[in-house]
Amino acid sequence: MHPAILDIRANMLDLLVYINKLGNINDDVSQLRGMVDNITLKRSKLKLILTHNEYEDSSKYFEAITKQIKNKIDNLIGGKLSEQKRIAGELKSISNKRKLSKYNR
Repeated sequence: MHPAILDIRANMLDLLVYINKLGNINDDVSQLRGMVDNITLKRSKLKLILTHNEYEDSSKYFEAITKQIKNKIDNLIGGKLSEQKRIAGELKSISNKRKLSKYNR
């Protein structure tokens, strides 16, 4: 396997590890963005290094990891959205209680 393919695969696995460590979306995601940009750049350069068939074959190696990355990011975002909805509901409840207490005076 071409060393460039192994390098990109290693970067993708590093990204998965980083996403696993990312507890919530409020953590520093700039490193996440940098890692994604680095992988994207290397993949575009890979097209110049490999033949068309080699590039297509290498894409198969990346598909499974790409799906895992996408699922982990979707889960992270989904968890944050549900947390935001819960907080919004609590804030609305507090606001309603405040209005009701003013009305009852």
